[in-house]
Amino acid sequence: MASNSENIGRRQKRRKVQQNMDNFLLSVEADFSVAGFNNGGGVPGGGEDNCAYEDTTEEAVFINDDSQQVEHQWKCSETVSEFYNESDMDPLESSDDECELFSDDDGTKDAWCDDELTTEIQLVDDVPARGFKEKLASWAVEYRVKQNAVDGLLNNVLPTMPDYDKLNIPKSCKTLLKTMKKTPLKEVEPGQYYHFGLARRIQYMLDRYGGHLTESLDEVLKFLINADGLPLAKASGCQVWPIQCRFFNSLMEKWSPFLLGVYQGNSKPANANDYLENFVNEALHLQRDGFFYRGKVLKIVIFGFSCDAPANALMKSIKIHNGYECCPKCVVHGKWAGRVVLLETCSPLRNDKNFRNKTHEGHHTGTSILEKLDIDMISVFAIDYMHCVCLGVMRKLLWIWIRGPLAIRIGRQNIDLISDALMNIVDFIPSDFSRKPRSLAELARWKATELRQFLLYTGPAVLKNIFKGTKPLEDFYNHFMLLHTAIKILSSPHLCQETEYNKYAKDLLILFVEQCKSLYVDSFISYNVNCLIHLADDVIRFGALDRYSSFTFENNMKTVKAMVRKHECVLAQIVRRMCEQETNLIHSNQMVPGKTPLKIKHTSGPILSTGAGKQFKEINFKSMVFKCDNANSCVILEDESVVKISNIIEHNNAVVIVGQQLNWQKTDLFAKPLQSSRLDIYSVNTSKMSCQKSWPISAIKCKALCIPYSSKKDFAIFPLMHNEN
Repeated sequence: MASNSENIGRRQKRRKVQQNMDNFLLSVEADFSVAGFNNGGGVPGGGEDNCAYEDTTEEAVFINDDSQQVEHQWKCSETVSEFYNESDMDPLESSDDECELFSDDDGTKDAWCDDELTTEIQLVDDVPARGFKEKLASWAVEYRVKQNAVDGLLNNVLPTMPDYDKLNIPKSCKTLLKTMKKTPLKEVEPGQYYHFGLARRIQYMLDRYGGHLTESLDEVLKFLINADGLPLAKASGCQVWPIQCRFFNSLMEKWSPFLLGVYQGNSKPANANDYLENFVNEALHLQRDGFFYRGKVLKIVIFGFSCDAPANALMKSIKIHNGYECCPKCVVHGKWAGRVVLLETCSPLRNDKNFRNKTHEGHHTGTSILEKLDIDMISVFAIDYMHCVCLGVMRKLLWIWIRGPLAIRIGRQNIDLISDALMNIVDFIPSDFSRKPRSLAELARWKATELRQFLLYTGPAVLKNIFKGTKPLEDFYNHFMLLHTAIKILSSPHLCQETEYNKYAKDLLILFVEQCKSLYVDSFISYNVNCLIHLADDVIRFGALDRYSSFTFENNMKTVKAMVRKHECVLAQIVRRMCEQETNLIHSNQMVPGKTPLKIKHTSGPILSTGAGKQFKEINFKSMVFKCDNANSCVILEDESVVKISNIIEHNNAVVIVGQQLNWQKTDLFAKPLQSSRLDIYSVNTSKMSCQKSWPISAIKCKALCIPYSSKKDFAIFPLMHNEN
């Protein structure tokens, strides 16, 4: 399901911020009123430290914990030039942060409800003045409230509150948020760079997310690094190149990425070694001495890099993706066919020793500063699944079907049939997907998640009947299924690293590349297509494709872009917003483990023999949402049964699902190149379904996508392997 922020306009966002502010002020006034009634006036001192809010509809409980609040000091260990910005001065009435850079992906907090906001902001009884000021600062940072709006709140609204003088609240937003006055920046031609620090950010992330991991914290911390360009404006070349990092340990890999450093200029860094110097020097220090945390010395390992082809070439100082010796994994030499193409599929592999010795000089453009690190310069740089497969091969395949040579085009009639089929399944797409299918007429605007959805889920079902029985369309479908099956295996955590399946996926990808020569033109076999033959080897080292892809890093880019509010002093704005987050943001509480949230009560049944109990239409289980509707009700049980949920019942502290089995006519959706049932992919006929039955909630193996693909009530069943939201 698409994120709420994509459907909300600019005016609605402003009204949302104003509504949050109004609710905040109402909660503050209510606290003072209650305190004045109980204590005879003055600062409140008789409340509850932990405030629980009960929603009669969703029965959700939120608990606050303000026991751990860590202040991070600003440290800079290098000698750099200092730039004094105009934004350091006191804000004018309408000039401070008024010129915003709007984008479709800015703002991720629009979906938060007002009840959550009022629950989060409560006065702490033991230190009421300090607690109120800290939560006010946290609120301003979390919702990215403009500085002039906070100044208006501090100067015009809060002074009207009773006992305002006892709260000791500053008059300026910059004082409240402890905003930096001077931002030390480093010159990196043709722009500037700021380094946040790996050790500092590790400390912040462990304090924020890892409080429960003190005993089970791994002695070796593994990290995945990403660098990529982010354009900020269409009218100029202004862009930023963040260096992002995320934990790669199994217990921490779901944590969001964090910034190590940011470069800003009108083009990419001219010298990658200057860009990476601070990161490499600090990584060398941590690899040698370790990282000290809560009495433990933890070993730091740079486990891998996940970047697109241009960033990969920049960081390694090698030829870019259109060079004759551009492949980062093998020594294939390209040929000219209107463009550089890489036709060989069995070239010798590169290795770290030959790379450092520059045995193949045509592959290098210089010496990378990353060679100072104790890493394998070949294996640690993964082929990125998002850019290579989704934005690369899958989009290239669709384009050649639509706009390729006349002998290859599938025709306008088939294009319309595919588009109609995609639009007909929109209502069957679960909320786990961030976007719904779109017509091929909008292919130029398809995002990577939409291309992944077509490759792994909707494509095999939609194309099955349209490409059936007609040459060369049937050959195109069989060729596409080679790619689908291989990527499906490499995306499955329980299959991708098994020797038999991994080797089979690699053979399928090699066959896919070789058949491109006969089915399409030679110019089709570009850098991205050739890199498919190395995907299986990367999966052996890193795990399933989605585990090390750039999707999480790209999602985090919108938070960086949202920090830029005007076109001047872009890098200084990003640095200050990051500093404000570290200093003021109060850590949100995690959901209580072991709980299974149930939502949306009803009494419409069916209940069968489960007896009396509470009935619900929605449940969160195994990090996925199950609902009693067409899109989110299909599940695969542990015994491989396919069930469509009709009701969710809680009785005697146990949860059961009521539904109908769909596997009375369960068959393989496809038989080539592999029987689909071996991947838990089925075709079911809904004309004959079982009667209503019940199962315990623990019987659910995974959620499934159930989409129609013919007029005979045939549905395709695909197990969901990830949750995009």
